[in-house]
Amino acid sequence: PKTEFSASFLGKSNFLRKDGRLWSIRPERIDILAKGEGRVQGRVQSLSYFGPLLKYQIETAEHGLLEVDVDAWRGGAALTHGTELGLIWKDEAAVPLEA
Repeated sequence: PKTEFSASFLGKSNFLRKDGRLWSIRPERIDILAKGEGRVQGRVQSLSYFGPLLKYQIETAEHGLLEVDVDAWRGGAALTHGTELGLIWKDEAAVPLEA
């Protein structure tokens, strides 16, 4: 998708503003790391189970509320409300959008 409208219409996307541009990143392209690691720091606001997916809502100072989808089969205990963590994504996962 090239615009915010098309990115929001075609599935779920997070929208990030950086360097005067708007970027789209899909929830499944964001990985969770330990507190202090990654590009952005955040705190778990909520967790929902959707079959094989754990859907987290992560509050960040830089980008507000971000949705992060994690495959449940990865193992480990689900993170609870208030857990502090880091988020990371590959550069190519963030798609620049047109105004």
